[in-house]
Amino acid sequence: MLSLFARRVALSTHCSTATYTRILPLSAPSLRYRRPLDNGFHTGTVHLVASPRRGVSTEAVAASGGAKPLTKSTTTGRKKRGKELTPEQKAAQAVLLQAKRELERRRKKEQIAALKAKLKAQAAKKREAAAMKRKRLAEKEREAAALQRKRLVEKKKKFAQQEKERRAKKPKIIKPPPKSINGFALLIHELKKGPSEAVVVWRNLSEEGKREYAARAKEVTQRRKEEFDAFVKTVTRSDIFRYNSQQRSKGRTKSVIRVKSKKTRPLMCFMKYMQEFRTRPDQAGKRPVEVSKAAGKAWHSLTQEERDSYNAVPSESPTA
Repeated sequence: MLSLFARRVALSTHCSTATYTRILPLSAPSLRYRRPLDNGFHTGTVHLVASPRRGVSTEAVAASGGAKPLTKSTTTGRKKRGKELTPEQKAAQAVLLQAKRELERRRKKEQIAALKAKLKAQAAKKREAAAMKRKRLAEKEREAAALQRKRLVEKKKKFAQQEKERRAKKPKIIKPPPKSINGFALLIHELKKGPSEAVVVWRNLSEEGKREYAARAKEVTQRRKEEFDAFVKTVTRSDIFRYNSQQRSKGRTKSVIRVKSKKTRPLMCFMKYMQEFRTRPDQAGKRPVEVSKAAGKAWHSLTQEERDSYNAVPSESPTA
């Protein structure tokens, strides 16, 4: 079965040209055909224009519709002329055209307004999103700053606690009482004034007054010395060592506490024994190291009475 499609057909007569619809087969070629027409109303020539598939012969078309190919148009008649309108129709047509243009203008205006509103809404949405983002960032920064402050406070508290524990564990350095004082220092202490004013007072004193201050200072020094000796007996050697280390680090070598050690074996006894031991004939020609070792062994074999005989008055060796 052939598929059919409609094509426009131009009918040309001596008075007018009409357009009809003609059903042609799908296999009709791309040619111009001519068929006579006499339907009781019009008489003339029908021109058929088709654009079917390629590769179809004209014989198939002639067999299907009985059309004959035509290479040259034989259309007769005048050109198609439009129907003239009345003034009322022209006015109505103008009004209709103006209304149509106005409608189109309004439609475009509404479209532009809708587009602007859409863009405005999108911009507002973007601004709102940016504001929310800034707000979240600000909140995160505040939280981070608060957390950092909290950590810093905790760190300070921890450091203070550690320092407190360290100071509690660290032994305190003793503060011994003063040992000596002179007359001028006693005068400054009694006047409770600066050295410049005390110098003026000291210069105006007589020799008897100065001797009186010197005697009083001697008594105070003796009393302080007794207090200092009593204080040294109450502290340990470790306390004294820490105090001396602090004073030496500050350059106050005169303020160190010097404690006399207990009576021990005199240091000069062994030296005298060494001198005598080296003069023995059996030690002649030996190296000093060998002589010292032999003298040490011989010294340890002596009794205490024999050792004391090398030094009749044993000496005390003070240690700092």
